[in-house]
Amino acid sequence: MKRNALLFSAAVLGLLAFGAVSNSDNVSAATYFGKTTEVANPVEGDTWFRNVGDGNDTLSFTNGAWTVALSTSARRVAALEKYKTEVYEPSVKANEDARNLSQTYLNQAIADPEHFSATPEADVEYVLVIGNNAGNYRIPKVEIPAVAEFPPLAFVSAELPVMLPVIGGTETPTEPEKPAEPTYYYITVHFDVPAVNQHATKRYEVKAGETLDISTDIPTTTVTSDQTIFENVNADKEVTVTLNPKKTPSPDEGLPEDQKPTEDKGTQKDTTITNVKKTPVDKVNQQALKTNTVEKTNDQKNKVAANKETLPQAGEKKSSFLSAIGLALASLTGFNFLMKRKPTNK
Repeated sequence: MKRNALLFSAAVLGLLAFGAVSNSDNVSAATYFGKTTEVANPVEGDTWFRNVGDGNDTLSFTNGAWTVALSTSARRVAALEKYKTEVYEPSVKANEDARNLSQTYLNQAIADPEHFSATPEADVEYVLVIGNNAGNYRIPKVEIPAVAEFPPLAFVSAELPVMLPVIGGTETPTEPEKPAEPTYYYITVHFDVPAVNQHATKRYEVKAGETLDISTDIPTTTVTSDQTIFENVNADKEVTVTLNPKKTPSPDEGLPEDQKPTEDKGTQKDTTITNVKKTPVDKVNQQALKTNTVEKTNDQKNKVAANKETLPQAGEKKSSFLSAIGLALASLTGFNFLMKRKPTNK
């Protein structure tokens, strides 16, 4: 890391020194800040701090072309990090491992020159050692892989060219990522009302994974025991829902048996309607009834008067009867008196 930091600092200082020298040699060189579109008629030594939307590219016009000297672009930084971890560092390790293996073979050969005598000639190489343990040693051949190019300060590739597309700029606008279109399914419901022989069908469009509740479409005068809630809809479906008329509950429904009112069959409630407003017709009927009653009463009175003239009255009959009884008693007394009287001699 320290090595990379030192190299980065040296590059920056070198770039600035190069720009200063170029400017001193070529007075027409210029520096541009923030510009995103192509610089018109650049000259050798021009420096361009180009805003690419996710950072800045420091470009230098050298040998008739723009080159990327430094970059803070998030895209270039990520690509550079990937190159280090996936290309450069593995190549360094592979190179070191191969060299270590070759050194191990050499040490074994120095200790025992005949150690690899059985190895085929095609598979060996000779290593010349000078100084201590000098000699030409026969060891197995080891391929030493090359180390990848050292990571640059600004990563440039076919995917990340020198003129990097500007994010959010006017130079190369990028299409915003469109959200994925939601998936919809259809629930087809056949409503069946057998009591009135009626049928209806309705199709519901439901987004995938959501819940459909059709109870709000069921009339309040009907009930059903079929499914009315469909959760986590993930496929088209066709169902039938049978609707039945709703029964009106009685006032005592749901009450315990001991709290329900009982009906006394021996005592019938008076169902006579008393609060009936009388109409003019009722008044006429009542008046006619009253008239008929008066006429009947008068007729009866006339008949009684006629009978009085031909029949003895109650008082009169009683008086005659008493007189007859008194007369009979008087006669009987006189008769007894005559019977008790003694006969006299003339």
